Amino acid sequence: MDLPLDSGVDNIEVDPKTGDLWIGSHPKINQIIAYDKSMGKTLSPSQVLRVKFKDGKLSDAVEVFLDKGKRIAASTVASVYKKRLLIGSLGGPPMLCDMVYIEP
Repeated sequence: MDLPLDSGVDNIEVDPKTGDLWIGSHPKINQIIAYDKSMGKTLSPSQVLRVKFKDGKLSDAVEVFLDKGKRIAASTVASVYKKRLLIGSLGGPPMLCDMVYIEP
């Protein structure tokens, strides 16, 4: 299965229970560069992707979080624990979210 990800992947965490990958990502590379150069004075979108595997092969990629950079800017990492998503940011405070979705 071909799953192109049009985003700037930053850090990847592996869920020890499921093997899913949780990825903090930058959907607009030019904005993360401007954000870094301005020391956080511009907006930079945040994105979290979940990549699933089945029988050792890539099976699905889902965008589980997207923000223009107002709630959390420049996401760098994401991790899940007990239906809560923790998103880390470049130079800003982390964000903790309750996850509300139904597994396929």
